[in-house]
Amino acid sequence: MISHEQIDQNIAGFEKNSSLLEKTFDIIEANNNDLIDILIGSHGELLTEEEMDYLIFLFGVIYHVVSKEYNVKTYSPEEIEKVEEEVWQFINESHNFDQTLDHFYETIKEQEILDFIEVSIGEIDDSEIKITETGRTIMLAVLIAETKILTES
Repeated sequence: MISHEQIDQNIAGFEKNSSLLEKTFDIIEANNNDLIDILIGSHGELLTEEEMDYLIFLFGVIYHVVSKEYNVKTYSPEEIEKVEEEVWQFINESHNFDQTLDHFYETIKEQEILDFIEVSIGEIDDSEIKITETGRTIMLAVLIAETKILTES
C-alpha cells in the first residue's frame, strides 16, 4: 500500500528537481503514451492552461509513486478507454464530486492516492490554483482513471 509519506516524498522530489517530472513523462511516453493521449488528451482543450499544468503535475506524481510500488505494464488503448468510460459513467450519473469520491473510496484499494486527489483538486478556498467546476470534473475523472488503471491491472 502506498502511504501519504511516499506521496509527500515524491512531491518534494518533484519540487526540488524539476527534471524528475520530465523524466517521469519520458518514461510514460516510452511505455504508456496512450495513457497521456487518452486520459489527458481527451478533454484537455476544456482546461485552462493553469489547470492543464496542474493536471500534468498531479498525473506525474501519481504515475511516479505507483511505479515505485507496482509493476506498471504497457496498457492497450482498449484497456485505458474501458476504465475511462467506467469512471466517466459514474461521474455523469452522480454529478457530485463528494459522492464520486466516496464511490471510488469503496472500489480503489489505494486510499492514500484518493486522499491526495481529493486534497489536490477539492474545493479549497485558499488554493493557489484556481480550478473551474469543469476543470475539477475532468481532473477527477483523469486522476481516478489513472489510479484505477495503474493499481488494478
